[in-house]
Amino acid sequence: MSNESLSKENVLILQKAKSGDINAFEKLIALYQEKIYNLAHYLTGNEPDARDLTQDALLKIFTNLKDFNENSSFFTWAWRIVNNLFVDKCRLTYTKTSFQTVSIDSILPLKDNNKQPEQEAENNILQNQIEQALLEIPIDFRITVILSDIEGFSYEDISEITKVSLGTVKSRINRGRKFLKEILEKKGTFI
Repeated sequence: MSNESLSKENVLILQKAKSGDINAFEKLIALYQEKIYNLAHYLTGNEPDARDLTQDALLKIFTNLKDFNENSSFFTWAWRIVNNLFVDKCRLTYTKTSFQTVSIDSILPLKDNNKQPEQEAENNILQNQIEQALLEIPIDFRITVILSDIEGFSYEDISEITKVSLGTVKSRINRGRKFLKEILEKKGTFI
């Protein structure tokens, strides 16, 4: 969702938020908060750390919003903040403290209301296996796979978010997918 695809009303909300209007900021964040949390959960692998990372990201977005260049994509800018906060946290102190999971139905399009209960149960198991396997992939590869395959970002957007070259993004996605496939095959999961 780039600024170009924001409605005129949402562009006005963005401009008001940049000028310090708290209500406008809350409306702006309401457009992105769930996706920010979902990315944070995929990166951290557990709900408490995902909530903390989301809060940190929202605070950083709020404090830096005045510096946001409206010619850029707000969506990509916000993702870069989440990514950078997580990478910084990893460098300093981050450890995966648990493997708690939450539903990822809103991210992975595996749920179909017309499926039988057995098929739905199989999909839930597959979702959990994918989520756990993602946690085993080295962080640089995990981030690019999540941004590409789950969140649907283009290679160019991922390059902007992660601040690495387009070639590096493509390489990381390819290697990340290979890591994911190997992990899932070792666990007997076939997708």
